[in-house]
Amino acid sequence: MAPMFKPFTRYLQFQGRATRAEFWQFYLLYFLVATVGVVVGRMLDFTTGDANSRIGIAVYALIWLVFMPPIIAVTVRRLHDCDRSGWWLFLAFVPFGILVLIALFYVREGTRGPNRFGPDEKAQPVDTVFS
Repeated sequence: MAPMFKPFTRYLQFQGRATRAEFWQFYLLYFLVATVGVVVGRMLDFTTGDANSRIGIAVYALIWLVFMPPIIAVTVRRLHDCDRSGWWLFLAFVPFGILVLIALFYVREGTRGPNRFGPDEKAQPVDTVFS
């Protein structure tokens, strides 16, 4: 399964670690689905002929409700991959805090080998039979 869809299989799993590929590809998927949803919603708003139509907002709200739990979960697991607690996510609510999170934790490589949050997901399994 592509890393882009992996967070949907781990919808509310906050334990473990998430690689950069899983994290960023899932955010890309969210961005693409949200963009298409907003465009389609706005087109539906215009086709109704009602200037106060809120179909576009409803479509985006539905997308947001579907994506928000796995976004939070994959972000916490990404922080775990950098050997940080998931509580660091609250830094995003501080002015410019999201920039710190992005610069320090979301783009850097995770901890090599196991850390306190679990094994390294990028590590290749070692074949002990032929060693």
